[in-house]
Amino acid sequence: MQLDRNLDIEKLKKDEEEAFWLVEEWKDKLEQCELILLSAAKSRSLAYTEYCALEDKRDWEYEAVKASDDNYRRVWDEFEDYKDYMNSHIDLLRLKFETEHALMEECFKKSDFAYDNRDKKEASYHRSEGYEHKRHLLEFHEEICRLEKQIANAKAEAEREAPECELGDYLRAEKAFSAAKIRLQVANEEYEKLVKERDLCKAEYEFACAMHERIKKALEKVKSH
Repeated sequence: MQLDRNLDIEKLKKDEEEAFWLVEEWKDKLEQCELILLSAAKSRSLAYTEYCALEDKRDWEYEAVKASDDNYRRVWDEFEDYKDYMNSHIDLLRLKFETEHALMEECFKKSDFAYDNRDKKEASYHRSEGYEHKRHLLEFHEEICRLEKQIANAKAEAEREAPECELGDYLRAEKAFSAAKIRLQVANEEYEKLVKERDLCKAEYEFACAMHERIKKALEKVKSH
């Protein structure tokens, strides 16, 4: 009886030590994730500051263009209204795209899980669903590209009606703003990705802590008897 108790204690000690080092490992990983996320947050903040500054510059140049000539006002007002209208549709399509992308990934995960469990029928069903969502993704992507091309064509038409030589400052400001918008989008996407990685790491760390605490209590209980 005493031998069995000693064996239980030794096993729990070993388990407790392994759980402790697992906690430390996930703690280090979590700290690294937090540092990387902090850096990404700073980059995103800088990108947003730049975006706002260049947006103000673009708007100021646009207002200057509008005030300079009735024709410019008409052309670029119509273009801005058209662009806003088209962008509202593009934003909606992007939301649908993101939803379909999430559903597609979920279906493929379910398919892989079913395949690993040798349920070929279930795996085939989910994979078929996944490809259906992928087809929708391609449709949304094509529609987004089509609308963006229409905006580009409308802008080219506006530039023909109000030539670049007259709109140089505005067009340069618009180009700089568009580049800043892309940088901000990239920074936001990177930040959101890192938030998910940090949250996953945090969950693993908390799970490791809970496991360590449970083993520790079990060891204390065996020792006390």
